[in-house]
Amino acid sequence: MEEGFYHENPSIAASKIFPPKWHYKPWNLAQPQSYYATILEITDSVKFKHFKLHSDHTEPAYSTCIIHKVIHPKDWGQPLHQPVSFPIQYRTSPQDFNTTYTYWDYQQAWFNAFLIQNQNHSHSWLFYFHNTMNTTNLPFWFLQWWDFYGCYVDYLKEHPLVENGYLHFKNNFQPTPSERKFSQL
Repeated sequence: MEEGFYHENPSIAASKIFPPKWHYKPWNLAQPQSYYATILEITDSVKFKHFKLHSDHTEPAYSTCIIHKVIHPKDWGQPLHQPVSFPIQYRTSPQDFNTTYTYWDYQQAWFNAFLIQNQNHSHSWLFYFHNTMNTTNLPFWFLQWWDFYGCYVDYLKEHPLVENGYLHFKNNFQPTPSERKFSQL
């Protein structure tokens, strides 16, 4: 159990995490990808940038994501199941998606926000961590997310120049202790 939520009485521990009379995380999987991407942006957790190959294209060819922070449950600032309203500038049309979110929506956003694809099925992502990001207190679920979605080195083998650059980086870069929390490539 995450730090700050343990209690010897399981009912009290559950009451800190779940809404009354709920016994599971209240994720709404019917929300569109844009709902989850918006959650990550309005919490200042990430900054997205999408790139199109040509100005007349409607879908991105690739995207970047700068990870600024990952909010730990104990730093959420209110009960994890209590809804937070989207800032007014993000409330486009109510039929698009719900204009509130909870910590559980925030957590699910890390799994659903990146699920975009173009018609050629060739969209790719470049993730990197902002140099000011604090990695000393990452939630357990984020470490699992990183292990599941992290870099796949096998993709580099199809591109010898990229693979050579990666091998040079791997052989010459010495990570800091906080960077060692992430699994190696």
